[in-house]
Amino acid sequence: MDRLCLRNLEHQYDLIKGKRFCIYHDNINNNLIIFSPYDQVDDVENIYNGIKNSAYEYLMNELNTNDNIVIHWSKIEGTTSDYTIYYDFNEATINNMKNKTYKEIVKILPSGGHMKYNEIKNGLVKPIGFRGDPSEYLIDRVIH
Repeated sequence: MDRLCLRNLEHQYDLIKGKRFCIYHDNINNNLIIFSPYDQVDDVENIYNGIKNSAYEYLMNELNTNDNIVIHWSKIEGTTSDYTIYYDFNEATINNMKNKTYKEIVKILPSGGHMKYNEIKNGLVKPIGFRGDPSEYLIDRVIH
């Protein structure tokens, strides 16, 4: 899949690297999405289709309204997908990452926390919690 066209994603993301572990880039917001299928069964499509609606809508909103962020989106067979949103990058760092391999980029990213959905902003790891109606989201933020 050379282009990532997802529901409610306002900009086009182009594949810049990968066949299985794929890296997509948005030229308008300068965001990266890194897909990590951790088993042989899953692929990029299984990852983005394997997420509950509230977590998906929150992620699409963050991608549409932020610049220079990195999403590490992963999945293990038999589970729903997980993601970590990294906010603390600048344009030069994102552009540098585009020239690196999947393994090199993952080494650059700080530890993403141990919850299903996490965000890292200003050096703090915060789990993102969702509750209520699947079409709406409420964020419970806990700082450890």
